Amino acid sequence: MSELTRMAYGLLFPVILDIDLTDETVDFLRKGGKSLLLGETAEEYTSGKLSAARMENESMANLKAFTQKAREYAEGLLIAGDADIAAVNRFEGITPLLPSRTAAQTMSIEELEKCVFEVSKKIVEAGINLVLSPTADIVTGANQWLANRTLSDDPEISARLVKGYVRGAKRAGLMTALKHFPGHPTCSGSPATETATVDCSLEIIKSLWQPFEAGIAEGVEGVMLSPALYPDIIGETPAPLSPFFPWTLRNRFEFSGLIITCDLDHKATQGTSNIEDVCVSALIAGADLLLLSPRSFNKLDTIARSIVQAVESGTLRYERFAEAAAKISAVTDHC
Repeated sequence: MSELTRMAYGLLFPVILDIDLTDETVDFLRKGGKSLLLGETAEEYTSGKLSAARMENESMANLKAFTQKAREYAEGLLIAGDADIAAVNRFEGITPLLPSRTAAQTMSIEELEKCVFEVSKKIVEAGINLVLSPTADIVTGANQWLANRTLSDDPEISARLVKGYVRGAKRAGLMTALKHFPGHPTCSGSPATETATVDCSLEIIKSLWQPFEAGIAEGVEGVMLSPALYPDIIGETPAPLSPFFPWTLRNRFEFSGLIITCDLDHKATQGTSNIEDVCVSALIAGADLLLLSPRSFNKLDTIARSIVQAVESGTLRYERFAEAAAKISAVTDHC
């Protein structure tokens, strides 16, 4: 296998629903995969609660056994999951409870930091090293996707809670990733299954960036991009496929960490394009780590080949490809 091919696999961030180390997952890791996301079912995501069967199966001992075995195939493996206050905590069966959204809003930075620290210690003990949390979006209007799933509808309160969350996780040795930049004050449609549009001007979006600014100032390791359309800002190109938002993170925010896509096979992002082209476009635009839902797991090989072909043809500049790989290695080399 060529070094380019191994590098291409290292850019992929597939979701697995269960802690079973399947032959397909092992194959991905052996080929150069560096990252896995422990996901949840649509029902778990919507309800914010893990199923009884998952809670029973995913004990601390079972999670530790899975993460330790996975790292036998990929040293320095990034293993992630959601650990949200107002949505789903993928690790709720092994951690103390996170506060409710209402309770968190009454907490000081120090109080939330202490709470998140205790939760994060257990997550780290299980062998997880990244959470795709906290959520820094501010909702100001109709939003069927994120309504009541954010920290607060007040930017100042949300920024305070982002600070407390990131500090607590960092103190426990757990990496964090803010989501979903540039924010969703409103959102029509559910991104996974529908066209999702944010009809807001750039001025409105910018006015709600305080939580993102707070998290980046605290040293978050990653920022996850929105999967939606922003027609008033970038036309009809989905957010992960436009260079505007990665450029904004790198230049306006001076963010040097991982830029992570939301699921690129979400209907809002993929549209009618094939997933291979979408992945190449996201890398060209400036993303580093490409999140893919379980339905794309059987396409990881063709996606990796398409990325290599794009580099060899010059469609994807080698410098951009290597930059993305270096951003991921900067994180995984310390895992």
